[in-house]
Amino acid sequence: MPIWLILVIVIASLLLITLLIWLFLSFSLFHACFDRNYSPSRIFNDERIELDHSKGDNWLEAHKVEGVKCLSKDGLHLVGSLVINQEQTSLYVIAIHGFHGLWTSHVELMSELDERIKANYLLINQRGSGLSEGRWTSMGVKEKEDLLQWIEFLKKRDPKCKIILYGASLGGSTILMSLDKIDEHVCCGIADSAFADPYEQTIYTASKSLKGLARPAMWGANLLAQLFLHINLKDQTEEKAERNNKTPILLIHSAEDNFIPPLNLEKNYERLNDKMLKEKRLFEHGKHALIFWSNRQEYLKTVLDFLNESRAID
Repeated sequence: MPIWLILVIVIASLLLITLLIWLFLSFSLFHACFDRNYSPSRIFNDERIELDHSKGDNWLEAHKVEGVKCLSKDGLHLVGSLVINQEQTSLYVIAIHGFHGLWTSHVELMSELDERIKANYLLINQRGSGLSEGRWTSMGVKEKEDLLQWIEFLKKRDPKCKIILYGASLGGSTILMSLDKIDEHVCCGIADSAFADPYEQTIYTASKSLKGLARPAMWGANLLAQLFLHINLKDQTEEKAERNNKTPILLIHSAEDNFIPPLNLEKNYERLNDKMLKEKRLFEHGKHALIFWSNRQEYLKTVLDFLNESRAID
């Protein structure tokens, strides 16, 4: 066999192997990012911590909790739990959980807020989470539209509603992505541990396992998302929304966050409209999206001071 033919076969074999490895990593990252049935720990080194939710559980038991639903624009039934204040009020807090989270993740914080402000609390399950329909999540791209549907749900239920948005991690980014679409019924938003760019954030997270292969794998995963889910994580929807923001925003982050680095706090803050009230608070301690648990009283003071300054509460 001629030497040139051997070289062609070797090169072709190496290229085929490289292509197969790239396809495998791309499909794996695609499912880790978007598929509710795929454990993200296969790609992302996510950290699971046991927390004491007993106070929040007792709070739920002491209040009327109504199961509610709304319909997404693409036909998914989304599920939430509405904790109704014993005193009639038109102030609502919508709590939005993070990646692969559940509505229960914010019960403890909402129970603390309920001791200080008179409000109703709508804790939602994002698409592809809990009892909400959908196999696929979208790193905030479609979740932002779902949030707008929940706002419409409250407006129909209570035309005089005044809404505070609260979200952590993906939930915080969902708020930031929706800022150019929300109306005057939303009086302010609080984004805890939010990322500034879903595409770059996914690369950063995946690089802990995939190292230098994370970026080419993400290119393939985003291509698959465009083909099958009709979303593109590179369309910079978050930046556009922040620059057109008409709502007071509080950004919270931890200097110890090694999942979504605190550099995201600065990026989000700089992009927010300077004509609107915007504040940022960097806590020294606290794991990703768990700042409240490490700084309970100071965290609550930061939130309440902002709610007063933004006139969300009297």
